[in-house]
Amino acid sequence: MKKVVAGLVSLLEPGIYDYMDNNVADGTRLRVFLEQDNAAVCNVVGKYFDIVNPGPVASKETADKAIKAFRDADIQVLFVVSLFWSSDKPLLKILRALSDK
Repeated sequence: MKKVVAGLVSLLEPGIYDYMDNNVADGTRLRVFLEQDNAAVCNVVGKYFDIVNPGPVASKETADKAIKAFRDADIQVLFVVSLFWSSDKPLLKILRALSDK
């Protein structure tokens, strides 16, 4: 049976990258934690759906990348996961763009 194609929006505040880059020890641990958390979500959701995961969405630019990936894959459902506190602007951009599909 063919799985439904699902998009995964993993939200992240852009400033967290500065923190991870400037606080080597804690930043590395946080980066590993966030990557593992995202991988765990993909593993669970991937049991039931074909996942399109364009990577963390933290800005309007990464939202554009996600929109393109989701449109190219013709997703049928969208999952939203907050990996860390994040602005709602990138998510709203994605939702608006996909609502005209």
